[in-house]
Amino acid sequence: MFPILFKFGPFTIYSYGLMLFIAVFTALNLLTKEAQRQGYNKDIILDLGIIIVLSGIVGARILYVLLNLDFYKDNLQEIFMLHHGG
Repeated sequence: MFPILFKFGPFTIYSYGLMLFIAVFTALNLLTKEAQRQGYNKDIILDLGIIIVLSGIVGARILYVLLNLDFYKDNLQEIFMLHHGG
């Protein structure tokens, strides 16, 4: 598998990120359909799924920053630059 699929100017589409996006999108789609089939409100399930995904991203970044605290003490602006890795 190629690590970089496309480059559009400053934007780079990585294969791992694309596959992760497809997996999350498919899981949320199947989850909302199953919720609707069982009689639950699909909008609430979708909102909860989005909150879980965003919380996972923020939590992973916090853990990464804590594990690399020596670097981030001197470079506070790097904490919010997700596109630099981590």
